[in-house]
Amino acid sequence: MVRALTAVGDRYTVLVGEQVEGDPYEIERLVAAPMRAVFARGVESGLLRQDLPTEMLLELFGGALQAALRLTQRGQLGLEEASAAAASVLLDGARAR
Repeated sequence: MVRALTAVGDRYTVLVGEQVEGDPYEIERLVAAPMRAVFARGVESGLLRQDLPTEMLLELFGGALQAALRLTQRGQLGLEEASAAAASVLLDGARAR
């Protein structure tokens, strides 16, 4: 999921920076709901920590993803390295205790 979003994220950075608002229904249906489902399955299965709500984990994931996008845009990391770093930071911090 991190790799896929990092690969296409640069296309949407300008829209986010310019605060262009998309259709909230479409954003929820196409992006937020599937991501929420992945995180909910991780929490329910015990692979992700259960002491933080799914929405909070998603918010933290979004921050890691934005950082990965910035690193690729600045040329500090390539796509693969940035994706792997963001996933590692998130999962090592989100792993069940």
